[in-house]
Amino acid sequence: MGEALAVVQDFTNIDAQADQLSGFDQQYEQIDGGKYSGSFFAATAENASVFIETTNRTLWQRGAGPIGRLSAVLLVREGDVPSTCNGVDFTSNDVLVVGAGGSYDAAVSRGAVPMVIDVPSEANPLLARQADRVSGAVRRVRSAELAMALRSVGLRSLRTFNQESMRADIAETEAAMLMMSLATNQAASGGSAHRSVRLVRAAHMLMLRTISETVSIRDLASELGASRRAVENAFQSCTGTSPARFRRSLQLNNMRRLLETGRYTVTEAAFASGLRHLGRVSAEYRAHFDELPSATAERSLIG
Repeated sequence: MGEALAVVQDFTNIDAQADQLSGFDQQYEQIDGGKYSGSFFAATAENASVFIETTNRTLWQRGAGPIGRLSAVLLVREGDVPSTCNGVDFTSNDVLVVGAGGSYDAAVSRGAVPMVIDVPSEANPLLARQADRVSGAVRRVRSAELAMALRSVGLRSLRTFNQESMRADIAETEAAMLMMSLATNQAASGGSAHRSVRLVRAAHMLMLRTISETVSIRDLASELGASRRAVENAFQSCTGTSPARFRRSLQLNNMRRLLETGRYTVTEAAFASGLRHLGRVSAEYRAHFDELPSATAERSLIG
């Protein structure tokens, strides 16, 4: 066992929670309606780290594996509906092996509890060689046995957490051995180059560039050189929602972020996010975040 610095924090802001998974450059978007709340457990030792998070909302998450580390992502608990990662289903019997720089786009359903265990790729020479094999990639290993063993490592660490000392234990040697088993698993399947994933990623970047503009899904598909049906199918597969609803979620999340800076009025934040119908926007915003945009603005000024 290795002693680790550890912390448990509660969050009401998805961006603050996203920042906790250090090195993964994570971005969260809330894609269903309701007030957000979540928690995050992080334990970091010299040769292994454990992260466990909870959320009460369905989130779209984008990130990439940190340089110099090999990571395993799994579910402690499945959510209300199936989660997906890189266009394929992600269940409690799956483990994602994330190499350094390997990018992922995941729709994590409400109530799901993801866990990440990562180890430095230089923990031992054999692991370093295997880490090179999956560098820049994400692989799915469908193994209930390995998923159970990794969950055991993470949950044991959580149970040893001491609030006063801000310490927890991590089975570093066991974590490294399990990571080796994952990296060498012959049944690992790809997914990070899935055509639907590439299309959603390109659409997401275009949506962000044109967030203040009025752009139809048909125009967006044309700009991407794809049919509207292909874009719709890709979003349904990768995010569990339509491209129109996903774009609206991006706009509402952008409006919230602008209001939280304390530098925008409600009207300015709405217009900068491409939301022109102010009467309708307040109702949509409240349905999405369980508060009026004016309440977000006021709280940001007070803070």
